[in-house]
Amino acid sequence: MFEKDATVAVTDVDRYKRLVGKVTVGGTDVNLKMVTDGWCRRYTQYDKKGEYRDAQAEAKENKWGLWVGSDPVPPWEIRGLKGQPQ
Repeated sequence: MFEKDATVAVTDVDRYKRLVGKVTVGGTDVNLKMVTDGWCRRYTQYDKKGEYRDAQAEAKENKWGLWVGSDPVPPWEIRGLKGQPQ
């Protein structure tokens, strides 16, 4: 659809053997953009330099994306509720 190349700079492999890295498209840090716009949470374990701390704080303060609700449920809690009524 957008026909743009993405680059992934792999920085780690998690315990499930998934690649962890920074995604860029046309020079834009997609990871940062997603956190800034509130579409994902900063994963503190892999944000050792704190690159995404301010972006997440801004998204929370402005109630962007998943922060629009007063108390968004973190993904690790949703995974724990798997198969249960919500």
